[in-house]
Amino acid sequence: MKKAHILYFDDEIFIMTTEFGGPLCFILEYIESLDIVNKIDRIDRPEDAEKAMKENNYDLLILDIRIEKSQGGERNSYKDIPWERTGVELIRRIREGDIKGKTTLSVPIIVITAVTDVPTLQRIELHGKGKDPEDPLFIRIIQKPPRLADIGRAIQDAISWIK
Repeated sequence: MKKAHILYFDDEIFIMTTEFGGPLCFILEYIESLDIVNKIDRIDRPEDAEKAMKENNYDLLILDIRIEKSQGGERNSYKDIPWERTGVELIRRIREGDIKGKTTLSVPIIVITAVTDVPTLQRIELHGKGKDPEDPLFIRIIQKPPRLADIGRAIQDAISWIK
């Protein structure tokens, strides 16, 4: 079985990891322990996520939806997008092929989010499934706080979907 190269994009990824004992540390440690995972690249800004997708052929993307302002209080390149929807815009850009590079627009996406409003969840699903309703792409939404079993199952499903 192929081992996955994963991009994990969350604006709090470096704040909430092992050295601080935050909740993401347990999620990342769990994902790294899965036999089907080769490597996880951790990214905390949309610009860096786009750059990484252009340079790497990821097997799976794990994303947050609510992405805060970039360092120094400056808005990121998604300046016209409210921060609560930055991740939705990133998904749209991926699926529409706006991010050209080694990662394809059909890459499986898992969203781990605290977002609960139905319109935003519907936009995530709509953009995540792609343009062809007869052949939807892989998108899975997991609510925060996530259960590790749900994350593991979603990753296994995503990797199986690739084949």
